[in-house]
Amino acid sequence: MGRLLARWVDLVHHTAVWVVVAATLGCALLLHYTVTHLGVDTSTANMISARLPWRQTFIDFRQAFPQLTANIIVVIDADTPELAEDAQEQLGAALQANARTYHSVNLVRGGDFFHRNGLLYLSTQELDAFADRVAAAQPFLRQLSDDLSLQTLFALLVQTLDADAALSDTERIQWALAEAFAASSDGRFHRLSWRELMASPRARPGAHQRLLLLRPRADDAQPRHRRVAVEGIRDAVERLGLGTETGVRVRLTGAVAMEYEELASVQAGTALAGVLSMMLVIVVLFVILRSLRLVLASVLSLLAGLIATGAFAAVAVGRLNLISIAFAVLYIGLAADFAIHFCARCRELLDAGHELRESLRQSAADVGASLLICASTTAIGFYAFIPTDFAGVAQLGLISGTGMFISLAVSLTVLPALISVMPPPPRTGAAPPPLHVRTLALVGAGVLRHRTGVRAATIVASALAAVSLSGVSFDDNPLNLRDRTSESVQTFLELVNDPDNIPLTLSVLTSSHEGFSATREELLRLETVASVRSIDDFVPSDQQEKLAVIDELAFIMGGELAQPQRPRIDPDTDFEHIREFARVLSAHLARVGLERAPAAAHLSAQLQDWITATEDLPRTERSRRVGELVESVLATLPRQLAALNAALRAEAIDVDALPESLQALWVSVDGRRRLEVVPSNDVSDDAELGRFVRSVRAAVPAATGMPVVQIEAGRAVIDAFRFAFLSAFGLIFVILLALLRSLRDALAVVFQLLLAAALTGAAAVVFGIEFNFANIIALPLLLGMGVDSAIHMAHRRRAAPPADGNLLGTSTGRAVVFSVLTTIFSFGTLALSAHAGTASMGLLLTLGMIMTLVCTLVVLPALLSRATRR
Repeated sequence: MGRLLARWVDLVHHTAVWVVVAATLGCALLLHYTVTHLGVDTSTANMISARLPWRQTFIDFRQAFPQLTANIIVVIDADTPELAEDAQEQLGAALQANARTYHSVNLVRGGDFFHRNGLLYLSTQELDAFADRVAAAQPFLRQLSDDLSLQTLFALLVQTLDADAALSDTERIQWALAEAFAASSDGRFHRLSWRELMASPRARPGAHQRLLLLRPRADDAQPRHRRVAVEGIRDAVERLGLGTETGVRVRLTGAVAMEYEELASVQAGTALAGVLSMMLVIVVLFVILRSLRLVLASVLSLLAGLIATGAFAAVAVGRLNLISIAFAVLYIGLAADFAIHFCARCRELLDAGHELRESLRQSAADVGASLLICASTTAIGFYAFIPTDFAGVAQLGLISGTGMFISLAVSLTVLPALISVMPPPPRTGAAPPPLHVRTLALVGAGVLRHRTGVRAATIVASALAAVSLSGVSFDDNPLNLRDRTSESVQTFLELVNDPDNIPLTLSVLTSSHEGFSATREELLRLETVASVRSIDDFVPSDQQEKLAVIDELAFIMGGELAQPQRPRIDPDTDFEHIREFARVLSAHLARVGLERAPAAAHLSAQLQDWITATEDLPRTERSRRVGELVESVLATLPRQLAALNAALRAEAIDVDALPESLQALWVSVDGRRRLEVVPSNDVSDDAELGRFVRSVRAAVPAATGMPVVQIEAGRAVIDAFRFAFLSAFGLIFVILLALLRSLRDALAVVFQLLLAAALTGAAAVVFGIEFNFANIIALPLLLGMGVDSAIHMAHRRRAAPPADGNLLGTSTGRAVVFSVLTTIFSFGTLALSAHAGTASMGLLLTLGMIMTLVCTLVVLPALLSRATRR
């Protein structure tokens, strides 16, 4: 093999210029193809094989109800229920008008249907209490609807000072008005909520949060579609002025939003890691090669191989996933090894006085075979995942494994051609060995001299590592792989803890009414199930009784109330009305005493402060402040009056009367009905989530949803890890036996590999690193990468053994150290990513390579030395 590779490199040397030209043109074509054909699939669900039964069930569910999985949830929080509802309607209308981007826009618990029939969803007790309060407030509301002004409001309030409250307890509106005047004095945006004033003090206040459920026209293969959908919402929010300055906060979550932000996080992290990795590799190359031309040749060959690997990815898979997107950083760290070993040997031969042609030929003969074997063993670590159901890492394995052979071909073709075109200048004079050369030689000599102590320490370390491995754990929660500081993840976690909006539910599809009822009853008997929802829950109970109450209230109200669009504002007149009301209120307090009327006293103080701060302002500024105050106090009342008018027109409803957008969430196009299973415990705890999923699927195996995907995907990943680790281990052991032709040497190498893996697991336990979907590739990959160093050392001992037996004193030993350092630096840059999955993969691979380096430099020489002596 060595002779064949030497001849090949000699041919490359003679045609170096043509090889470089051909490589340049080829890279240009491949780069263009990669840019135009390589996409990204942002779906995390697609990272598990679709052939698994639970995946097929989930795919069927996703196709039946796409708006429940491939969605964007817009969460609107506002200072008042009216602001939240208004923002929901404005934003919903704006997005519905953009049919090219959004397939459907569902106003959750909003829209005309719920405005008209909302009272039917109250309990009979709540409806009776509401009706009593509105009936008592009828004169108050009638007069304000006819003349929506501060003058009318203050006149009505004066009447309540010495009488029973009309709208509610008098103090409630007094406290609310005091807050309005305080906000005006402070220059804060504020809106008084008339809906909350009309609600019973014991009733649940109107929701300050509203949701929009969007199904964008987004394809997993087109991240641009996700960006357009997400940015389209943000543009509409900005255009409508929905911000904290108007009492509204809009946030995005849901599968599409989280995948969009996750892709942005992964891309930013891998781009940063790629740049830093290349810079660190250049530094390491310069330290070991000490030649700018050799460094430049190595970097250019790295880039050529990276471009070719990217083109292969475009052909082989077409779309990267959120794990395989890291192939570029892995390639830089691993492919640099080939350049280091080839160039280090070439540099050694040149320093010994050989001609460039002979140095290239001899380098190929000396290290070419070991490079081929190392490419194979590293590829095995990657390829071991291909037959598994973990499609996400299987894709990375296919790309990166093949990338190792591409790197090998580039290192034996493009690299020697570049060196021939840019030959390194000869060194003048005999320079003393650099510090790192002397240090490695001393380390190697020390290991050989104290091999007995090294072996004893190895036994102790092995025992400690084995004990620590009992603490290794696997985190199957995909949320923990995402950036916890991102808006979409933080918002999703809030929804998980909200009993009204729990997103971690399970779904069961039934095709018959009998199966529907039986399944529901069976699920309700489970301890882990709080409730089972269906479309039937949106048909109100006791409708005839409730409609009678509503009809009676409509009669009391004497017909519909007028619906003014905006409050009547006359700044000068309103300012005088405010001063007059303050005077009347002060007189009232003087009669009853401050202690008996705390709300009135607080309102009076705020009024006086506001008047003092406002009366000396310039007329224009004072008019603006008065106008803002009137808006603050009365602006939400028109919406409440319109809502009341609509609610008094309620009619009996059945399932068929429900809005189509609501029915689509519960009944599929083919007629199957969905049951939504709600957990009884806090499923933000992974243990409780697993208990919930297991109990429900034990009763109904067809139950599906994201919790099932999370649990089953974790099992699939663990199974994939076991298969990949054992497969890689077996194949690598066979290669070692064939290469070393010594069972004792092969066992020594395997032992140090297993020790490095065990130490990596122990370090993960110590540093609190859990295995997850992203970093579980580390251990099988470390087997393939870790054995490379041992192969180089063993091959050098056979091909060109050093006289003193100290391999660390040779160029091969130095190349091993520096190639591992480049890999450590490259993987370490991944740990800087904001994406938790990418960072954990980089961190675990870095720890693993450090352990591998220690075992290779210390443990392996001691074990091989013992074998040699015997």
